[in-house]
Amino acid sequence: MDRAERAVGAVVGSAVSDALGGPFEFGPEGAFSARFPTPGSGREMCGGMSWEPGEATDEMQMAVLVADSLLERDGLDLPDMFARFRHWAASEPKDIGLAIEAVLTDDAP
Repeated sequence: MDRAERAVGAVVGSAVSDALGGPFEFGPEGAFSARFPTPGSGREMCGGMSWEPGEATDEMQMAVLVADSLLERDGLDLPDMFARFRHWAASEPKDIGLAIEAVLTDDAP
């Protein structure tokens, strides 16, 4: 497996785990077990909290921006990455962490 295939696998794996865990983010301990009480019952993608089944959270959306920048700029270009983050934050994403929003929208103290 070459480097590009490993990178794609890492991004896809992150996206899948993000979409599976998103509906349980910030939920109480045991939320998954309560929703899927029998072993093997949690095999379908589900929604929850504010997420639709399979929807990417803010962290995954930002990870995709990092990957896009790395590919398009042929390596690490921090100003480009930051510009992409700022553009994403200005698009009023469904969810964005308070600290991240403050930094990206010039609302930092």
